Amino acid sequence: MDMGSSQIDWNSNDEFFKFTRGRFIVDEVENLRKREIRFDMNSLARVAADSVGAARCIAIEKYPDGMFNKAFLMSMDDGREVIAKVPNPNAGVPHFTTASEVATMDFARKILNTPAPRVYTWNSQAKSHPVGAEFIIMDKTEGVPLSQVWSTMKLLQKLQVLLAMTRLQKQWLSVSFSHYGSLYYTEDVQPLGGNHFVKNGKAVRDSEFAVGPATGRDWCDAGRSNLDIEKGPWASLTQYLQAVGTREVKAIQSLEPPKSTALFCGPKLYRPDTEKKLTALAWYRQVVDALIPKDTAITRPSLWHNDLHDDNVFVDPHNPEKITGIID
Repeated sequence: MDMGSSQIDWNSNDEFFKFTRGRFIVDEVENLRKREIRFDMNSLARVAADSVGAARCIAIEKYPDGMFNKAFLMSMDDGREVIAKVPNPNAGVPHFTTASEVATMDFARKILNTPAPRVYTWNSQAKSHPVGAEFIIMDKTEGVPLSQVWSTMKLLQKLQVLLAMTRLQKQWLSVSFSHYGSLYYTEDVQPLGGNHFVKNGKAVRDSEFAVGPATGRDWCDAGRSNLDIEKGPWASLTQYLQAVGTREVKAIQSLEPPKSTALFCGPKLYRPDTEKKLTALAWYRQVVDALIPKDTAITRPSLWHNDLHDDNVFVDPHNPEKITGIID
């Protein structure tokens, strides 16, 4: 949608705010509700323009909906383009999910030399901002998704991409942290004492970054984000794994069990059983410490990308073995 006038009401396009990627077979009304977010797109366009020094935004294109976020390509009057990302209601814990995502991208760029998007501005306090939603304004990643060119690449080019990905992951593993949890700017959390990271065997006390509460999907989905539980950070793997057990016990006791999909319903098939689940978790908590590997190279807390598929890896379309960006 190309609208050059500065008086355009971007809020008039209802599809910007709704989930338009497809339909849901199960619980469609609820699934659509969790993926609809209302906010002031006019204000977001002004914020995006200001963040890169442009006079105004002249075009907004919505990317296909993700399951947890909406992303928009915003074109400015000076030719620059940025991405605006807005989390849906089901994206995670308010404030913490956005704050951690921004800090993690910044850490990946600055400390790990990863081609992650540069963030121009962001907001994790929906109620106190004119936009009325959390958002991230960032660079448009150059190149194309690896998924678009993989089938046309030669074997040697594919091997080069795999080697480049291996080098990136080796770089991520070159840094470990003092605690388990999610990464933030220090000002956005209350870090535990001794919070630091280790790079190439040396402790680095960086006052800019700190490990704080976990924001992974397993701590958010199916109502878990609302549980009154310890969400980290944790000083040891034992503490973390025991917290997982406590979380699941609380979830079973406090939350409605997720509905089974049609595929798994039928005679003699598995049926959720609260008593059996609680018994299994009691056993888990008794034995989990003994199952932790002794090799600390395996168990140390490190930065990781848990959604690293070929749509989130960008490459140069003319030189596809060259990785130009990592997103999400």
